[in-house]
Amino acid sequence: MKNFLFLLFFLSAGVSAYSQTEVVPNQSNELLNKPEKRDPLYCCSKCNYTSPLPGKCAVDKTPLIKEGTYYCPVCYTTNDKPCKCPKCGKSMKKMETAMKEASTGEKTGVKP
Repeated sequence: MKNFLFLLFFLSAGVSAYSQTEVVPNQSNELLNKPEKRDPLYCCSKCNYTSPLPGKCAVDKTPLIKEGTYYCPVCYTTNDKPCKCPKCGKSMKKMETAMKEASTGEKTGVKP
């Protein structure tokens, strides 16, 4: 009988503790309103091939450039800021994905 009362006491304490947890009603709405953070894409400057991993383009074997960085269209040197290429002196272009260009209607001279 003592074991039964002891078990009944702990079960009721557990149920009452569980029922007192606070539920925040707006928490799910906050999660829906946050912008989704995605991994950066790596793009080919010649054919708009994109990949989630750095490396070389599967189509024309040129180096893939991380979106948002600046690159030299001649020798594919990259930099975080717009400047002249330290190797060949050409001005660097900003790498943007084809999806971003299509949504803004902006063309950067990259072939589709």
